[in-house]
Amino acid sequence: MTRGTQLDIRPAAIVHNARRACELAGASAVYAMVKANGYGHGLQLVADTLREHVDGFGVAVIEEAVALREQGIDAPIMLLEGCFDEGEWRLAEQLQLEVIIHSRHQLDSLQASGIAGPLAVWLKVDTGMHRVGVPCDQAGDIINTLQQHPACHLAGVMTHFACADMADDSLSLLQLQRLRDLAAAFQLPLTAANSAALYRYKNSHGARVRPGIMLYGSSPFPDRCVEELGLQVTQVLSAPLIAINEVPAGESVGYGASWRATRDSRIGVVAIG
Repeated sequence: MTRGTQLDIRPAAIVHNARRACELAGASAVYAMVKANGYGHGLQLVADTLREHVDGFGVAVIEEAVALREQGIDAPIMLLEGCFDEGEWRLAEQLQLEVIIHSRHQLDSLQASGIAGPLAVWLKVDTGMHRVGVPCDQAGDIINTLQQHPACHLAGVMTHFACADMADDSLSLLQLQRLRDLAAAFQLPLTAANSAALYRYKNSHGARVRPGIMLYGSSPFPDRCVEELGLQVTQVLSAPLIAINEVPAGESVGYGASWRATRDSRIGVVAIG
């Protein structure tokens, strides 16, 4: 006998949320982020659910891209962490991925890979988050190198917002301006918008948007609920009560006696965890 703990995934809600992303995106292509096993919903399930509703997908690592292609997903796939050795570049070429380059090391590995191409690549620029991405003052040189490389097609430039979900706009607007200036200087498309930016910064949408958390029924903002954003909950976790205890005022409950009843209380024990 099992405990009866159950996680219910709601594909119809995922579709609803994707349609909401498409409404917000306007003319921009929508690439659904399905990394981390579809945010815990199941990579294959989410991809199958959304294949007719979005323009492409985004994954973190190449193994996820392999799984999608083996599943029969023929839509464009962005490889967000990019490639790190010759074997991965060759596999990306075989799978026809759109590959992110976020460091000179990756540029060097592309040049040494010997792929025939043309392979679509995006240059990720560090506009202020300081996690991954080439520095803004080095981006122009790398763009020139990529544009002259016979094995790749430079699809555009991209960045990732550090604070798009926060009330203070200052860093997000600075990041966006830096990316827009770079894109304009080289006449390149851009992609920057995550879920929060889809709602807040329409001028960040560019060639494509990259919604993630909103697809899975979570608000990208700490102070706004999913209903307010026009989203639906995509999963429900449930478990049965296995005991109900009457606890007198003054008694404690649980490890470390971390909670104490201030009045006579009825306490339920849920079979989960």
